[in-house]
Amino acid sequence: MRIRILSAVIVFMVLCLPCMPVHAAGMTVETGVTCRGNFDATSSLAAEGQGDAYGLSAYSENTHAIKGNITYYKYFRYNMGDPGPGGKNLDSTRMITFDADPNGRMTSEETVTIAGAAAAGPGSDAAFTMAQAGSDMDVTEVSAVSHASTKSGSGIHYDINAYGLNGTESDAEGSASAFIRVHDQTGRGDAQGSDTQLEDRTTVKGLFKLSKSMTYDLDE
Repeated sequence: MRIRILSAVIVFMVLCLPCMPVHAAGMTVETGVTCRGNFDATSSLAAEGQGDAYGLSAYSENTHAIKGNITYYKYFRYNMGDPGPGGKNLDSTRMITFDADPNGRMTSEETVTIAGAAAAGPGSDAAFTMAQAGSDMDVTEVSAVSHASTKSGSGIHYDINAYGLNGTESDAEGSASAFIRVHDQTGRGDAQGSDTQLEDRTTVKGLFKLSKSMTYDLDE
């Protein structure tokens, strides 16, 4: 099991899814928007699999902007079958810029989740794994890029880069956070083998730049 977290923050302020027995099909959604005014984008996915083990893959986004200029692009693909070794069941890329008019603001939340459970068998323990990562923003000015993916087998990745409208050296304004939480448990009968829980969160408020990359992979 490997967990990788990379984060860098500059603040200026006064202060596997187990292989699922589903049809080998895929879904792709690509969205591009330029708007002055109000904007809403929502996505929700929950895919469950039953077989020798239970598995869940989930994704959600809720973005709401009022009174401002917004440019939004998103590419989202979900593979409903087994994409093969090292493949991705879910792959999402999102790019947002927002510049508020007076009294304008944008809020945005994005999360990706995997969970799996397997019963004990000859020579093996029962196992439960849950991993979730994501971000949220409440801003008046931002340029942000995020990527979310789940790996065929048992992996999750999420990264976000947020800064101002004048390039990576400029500052976004408002608040933002990015996080990962993991719960990994094994046991047999009444005997608990291991129980590992992790949560890592970075939060900024004011004028900021935020960069964070998070990976959970049971195969490494």
